[in-house]
Amino acid sequence: MENEDSSDESGEMICSELDVPIITSEALEPVVTLFLSAITDDQWVLLADGKMTSGAFSRLYKMCSDILKIISSEVLEVVEPQVLDWMFIHATQGGHNMKNRIFYSVTEDDIKASIGNSFDRCFGEVTGIPQERSNGSIALLELFAAEVKKRVNEKLAGQSASCPRTVESIDSKTSNDYDATEMVHLVANILYCLLQNDSESPKYRDTVSSIGFLFKTGGY
Repeated sequence: MENEDSSDESGEMICSELDVPIITSEALEPVVTLFLSAITDDQWVLLADGKMTSGAFSRLYKMCSDILKIISSEVLEVVEPQVLDWMFIHATQGGHNMKNRIFYSVTEDDIKASIGNSFDRCFGEVTGIPQERSNGSIALLELFAAEVKKRVNEKLAGQSASCPRTVESIDSKTSNDYDATEMVHLVANILYCLLQNDSESPKYRDTVSSIGFLFKTGGY
């Protein structure tokens, strides 16, 4: 992503010099399908009523954890070679004309651009119920972007130890500090909204129970 030299106050995106991969919904579907298929019919009924059992919470928690690993790994695989190239340029050119250019870490806006609307598309495709961008999915994207940025930059920090640092590459929290509980509740709320959005359909009464059945039989 090209650096747009913007600030939070301007409301514009702050992107690094690094190109990030596009995370597709197809990349997330296997893990989302795996964990949603493990949710029982009774747990789906409760989710449709805005409630969540400890079992459903545990499955959604593990799903979020695995999604974080997938996205962080894909981003790191693409940006790490670029950071090594930038380090070589920095070493050979003495940092000339590189001031204020973010070439050794990713930003949250990088990660948001990388994920895009994959969450919305993935949940919609896996459940078979169309999903549109919502306040909940935007909040979920922001949480994931913040944590992926942190994890990727922690890995890159060792590579760029000799480079100048900014707030983008130094975080006071560790990866264990991310708000996983909030992620789980946002996912649960997205699933609740999906089921509610489908409530106007004549098939709604069958939707909750049929989701579990179709997962078990490979219908999705």
